[in-house]
Amino acid sequence: MALYGFLVSAPLSHVLVSQLQKAFAGKTSTGAKIGQIFANNLLVAPIQTAAFLSSMAVINGASSLSEIKKTVKAGFFSVIRISWVVSPISLVVAQKYIPVELWVPFFNAIQFVLGTYFNYRVKALRLAAARKEKERKDGQGPTQ
Repeated sequence: MALYGFLVSAPLSHVLVSQLQKAFAGKTSTGAKIGQIFANNLLVAPIQTAAFLSSMAVINGASSLSEIKKTVKAGFFSVIRISWVVSPISLVVAQKYIPVELWVPFFNAIQFVLGTYFNYRVKALRLAAARKEKERKDGQGPTQ
């Protein structure tokens, strides 16, 4: 998990948040702030969500591209919905109270907490799916 944060999450966050900041640099109107929230939710969050779920699939034992895709498809909308709730709140807090140069560490801290929660949920979903598959196979086996 630490390697994910160091090698994937932090660099990706740094690049995406920096680009978002550049796009909205010097724009302080309410419309610009709302635009920044929409850009974050529609551009940044889906990229981060796909990267997170792909990484968690590998960390949790996915060994093929199809397993990774299956994990991303299974978890994407549940993760993105939570991101769409948390992201605007955290962005408003950042816009009001956090200096721009501290946004990346601020968002990384939030992503760490959410990432831990999401990892727990994704792993629970994978275990439940594996258990269901095993029960299905056990139910179709030969009777003695």
